[in-house]
Amino acid sequence: MSIPTRRPPVRPPRLARLLVAAVLATGLTGALAQEVPTYDRVQFQVVADREVEPDLALATLAAEREAGQQSAAADQVNRAMRWALDRAREVQGVETRTTGYRTIPVYRNQAIVAWRVRQQLRLESRDASALAGLVSTLQEQLALEGLEQDVALETRRAAEGALIEQALAAFQTRAELVAKSLGRTEYRLVRIDIGTDAGVPPRPEMLVRATAMKSMAVAEPVMEAGTRRLTATASGEIELVRAR
Repeated sequence: MSIPTRRPPVRPPRLARLLVAAVLATGLTGALAQEVPTYDRVQFQVVADREVEPDLALATLAAEREAGQQSAAADQVNRAMRWALDRAREVQGVETRTTGYRTIPVYRNQAIVAWRVRQQLRLESRDASALAGLVSTLQEQLALEGLEQDVALETRRAAEGALIEQALAAFQTRAELVAKSLGRTEYRLVRIDIGTDAGVPPRPEMLVRATAMKSMAVAEPVMEAGTRRLTATASGEIELVRAR
């Protein structure tokens, strides 16, 4: 008579057991976290702002010519832009950048009768007077399309850094005031978010009509920058500590 052999119970692999244990532990931790009550939480926001004077002047000009042959229109635009770049390099502190080169066919009765070529020139300078004088010169062959003043990147970053410190200090003061007003001596910071806003850049009024004139001198455009408002916000949530 043969005695049946007892097989040991099949156990899952060690990795599978560990995964199951981790899942169970995570679920238990989540359940416990949900059961922990929270009391006396307050949300609020503070704003810090300041007026900053723009220190960067920007101008956009364009050379545009039309001719019966594409090569002729392109040659005229290229010559005008080369002339403009040579004039711009004579002025210290002005950065130049060309952009937007386009060749467009001109149609009449569904047939191409001419070609229009166009290219833009972007100017930037910390010296608004120097840029205005250069724009006046370039308007002899180029058309002025846009003129504005803005806050330079490094200036804005420095101002925003100071505003963030001011907003955080104001947030702390407001939190202490809330706690004190509600009879608490302490609070916990639950969440805080920091944001900055550069606002809408001012667009100075151009008192001189922006047109390209070859036969007469063009007066300098008048630029009145105004100021730019920068803001920083600190919004968050605190939890008031109950007295023990």
